Amino acid sequence: MATGPTTPLSHIDLQTLTSLFSQFNQMQQNSNRANLSPILDPTSHYYLHPGESPGTPLIASILNLNNYHTWETSMSRALRGKNKIKCIDGSLPKPPSDDPLFEAWERCNMYVGDIFCITAKQEDMSITDYFTKMKGIWEGLDNFKPVPSCESCHETCKCGLGIMRGYRQDTRMVRFLRGLSDQFTTVR
Repeated sequence: MATGPTTPLSHIDLQTLTSLFSQFNQMQQNSNRANLSPILDPTSHYYLHPGESPGTPLIASILNLNNYHTWETSMSRALRGKNKIKCIDGSLPKPPSDDPLFEAWERCNMYVGDIFCITAKQEDMSITDYFTKMKGIWEGLDNFKPVPSCESCHETCKCGLGIMRGYRQDTRMVRFLRGLSDQFTTVR
């Protein structure tokens, strides 16, 4: 009777076996991730953790006329940490409404869009200083969430981006007027 092991695995050393198991696990993880919905995949830009909602602040500081640079640094770090920077910088395009990811994109867009609500008041600044501060904030926000340039429209915009720019200008004008001091009540 033989006293040694007779299985084919007896000739494989432990390091080779560990390597095979590691490769198998990696293949299994890749297979599972490929079948996982982007809404449920924590590595996806479309994933929203249950604790993330439009009412939950992403960072502690609130953007005002005096703290743009520190706010921008904190916000950029927070968006990168939440894997949402592509939702802001335009590199995650809006899918067509019939795309299965459209709803997920809308949720993420709503989540990150609420971050950029600004409350600013003129207070004791001159109207020129107030406008200059607001313009600086708007330019900084344009770096976060730019409206893309029309590439196919030459004379007049036909793709809708011009309308988006108009909406943005209207929103900014309303915010500017609402922030004016009480002496400009009739202008508002």
